This record gives sequence, structure tokens and C-alpha cells, in this order.
Amino acid sequence: MTVWETIKPRYIFTAEDMRQYGYCKRKLYFRYVLKKSFSPSVKMMRGEQVHEKTCRAKRVEIEEERGVSRYYNMYLCSEALGLAAMIDYFEYDGEKITLVDVKSGAGVSKTIYTGYYLQMAAYALLVEVCLEIPVKSVVIRYEDDKKERLLEIDFKTKVTVIQILKKLREMVENEVIPPPTANPKKCTDCEAWKLCRRS
Repeated sequence: MTVWETIKPRYIFTAEDMRQYGYCKRKLYFRYVLKKSFSPSVKMMRGEQVHEKTCRAKRVEIEEERGVSRYYNMYLCSEALGLAAMIDYFEYDGEKITLVDVKSGAGVSKTIYTGYYLQMAAYALLVEVCLEIPVKSVVIRYEDDKKERLLEIDFKTKVTVIQILKKLREMVENEVIPPPTANPKKCTDCEAWKLCRRS
């Protein structure tokens, strides 16, 4: 048993849910309580195209010169945490794992917002629980300009993911709708806008 293991929950949330939580908690209420599905936004469709091109058709690559194996589309699930994710890929050198998350768009001037940190921390947490290998950092790779950003994932952020999972379980079980995002500019590009309308 690891430090992260808890009593098995009834719900399995995803690392993507962590990103959405950082964007707007209400979207997860619509998804898990009202069981609503939404048509993907333009940005989401663009992101899926990028993943199809860079990751989805691949499985394993071995870079002999560096002594690194690259594993693509790794699905991890921990019932103990109530958390699952499809990791784009990670590199493993026999001792250390480097997680890589592929994003569409350019990364030169991008600010890494809270949702990304939570998503990356969820990936790291799953690797630690499922593969029993500590992860302290994650690379975000922006495909449009081939830039990379290294995110340090500390213990506190991983604990935050655990706390959010608990809040999400309470939200679903008690059917309590969260308030909309404090930033109304986010709503203009939200696939849940027609249902939400901040009311």
C-alpha cells in the first residue's frame, strides 16, 4: 500500500477532469450528475487531430543511443484513487520516467494555468501508484512550434489532486451544482454554454 491509496471510491474521474476542474467546476457537474455530453469545441477537435498525428498510432519506440524506451498511449487506472488517464507518452531509461503531454497550439508565450498543473499532477500520481516509480516533473510539448515546458510536480500539488477527487465525489453524490467560473471570458469558448449560461 502506498501513501496515496485510499478506500475504493464509487467513481472514477480522469486527469482530463482535473484540467476541466481548473477551467470551470460546473462542467463536471453537467457531465457526471446530469450525464450530459457535449459536441467538442473547435480547440478540442484541433487537439484531437494533433494527438492522432503524433501519438495515437504509435505504441513503443526504442532509442538505443540514449538507452530510452518510449511508451505511447498508456492507459492507467487506480481504483484506490478513483482516477484514470491516457498518458500521451513517457520515456523510461530503466530508472526514471519522463512524462510528456502533447498540446496543440504554440507554447512560447503561454502561461501554464492551474488546470494544466492539476492534469499533469494526476498523471504523475497515477504513474507512482500504478507503476511504483516516483515522478517529480512532466514535460508539456506544444506541437505548433515544437516548444517544450518543464513542470515541476511537487507533493503538495499531488495532495491537491486527492482533495479535488474527494470534492468531485461529494459533488456527484450530493448533486450540488458548483458556481460558474469567476472569469466569464472562458464561457465564450465553452461547449457547455447553452446548458449553463452562468445561471
